[in-house]
Amino acid sequence: MNKGFNQIDLVFAVVIIIFVVFLSIYYSSHFMQPSLNRARSLELKYLAKGLSETIFNDLGVPEDWQWANDTVKPSLGSYVYKVPVHLKEWNGTDNDNVLIFVYLETEENAYNSSIIVYDGNETLDTELKDMVDSDNDGFLEEVNVTFNVSVSADQEKLVYIYYSRDNQTSVSYSSLSETNNTLNVTELSVKKHMGLTTSKMSALSNVSLKDARDKFGVDLPFRLKVEKTGGNWEYGYNLTDRNTAVNIKKILLQNSTGNIESAGAITYVWK
Repeated sequence: MNKGFNQIDLVFAVVIIIFVVFLSIYYSSHFMQPSLNRARSLELKYLAKGLSETIFNDLGVPEDWQWANDTVKPSLGSYVYKVPVHLKEWNGTDNDNVLIFVYLETEENAYNSSIIVYDGNETLDTELKDMVDSDNDGFLEEVNVTFNVSVSADQEKLVYIYYSRDNQTSVSYSSLSETNNTLNVTELSVKKHMGLTTSKMSALSNVSLKDARDKFGVDLPFRLKVEKTGGNWEYGYNLTDRNTAVNIKKILLQNSTGNIESAGAITYVWK
């Protein structure tokens, strides 16, 4: 009798073990795996956001690494400078396409062909005069920015002067004639915005992917895209159908013709 009971106990124990193993497998496949997938997805999103900040929101090391012999970190961030200019008509007279002078101290932050003037979304005919470039490197210390603008009687408006240190930007300038006007002109404080310029994107295109991964400290494959007027810029590994995290942000861009736009900066990371 004892032997019989022992055999029954053994069979019952085996059944219990098999059932427990089955439940463990079922639980793992139906509950733990989705949790693991979510965790991996969150990890990738975190990595994509971090890489985006490193590349698009950082000047790099050195800051002007695109012209340096030894680059530590080839980030794409560049400062784009914006000077608001307040115009006020004071004599009840329409000013049609009159010439304005604005003196800027640019502290070598303006390349001599990067200065552009906007009235709303419209670029204004511009001429640069009295440029001061002590070391003849193209980066201006001072300049008189002259441009044609129209202001109606008793109207007030803001126009904006933009510039950067990008030596691959080439604004088309005009030869302007001086005219009389009835405008009070007030130059407001310059503001700098983290943005993108052509020279750094061009320079990064020449960095090998292996070097870029080492310098950015990235263990995973990635791809960058800048959605802009005139054609997108892209760099990195070819996208795959693997689990991919995407980070998208808007950033100010001065393109190769000097025009200012809001570009889409996209970072892809996958395993």
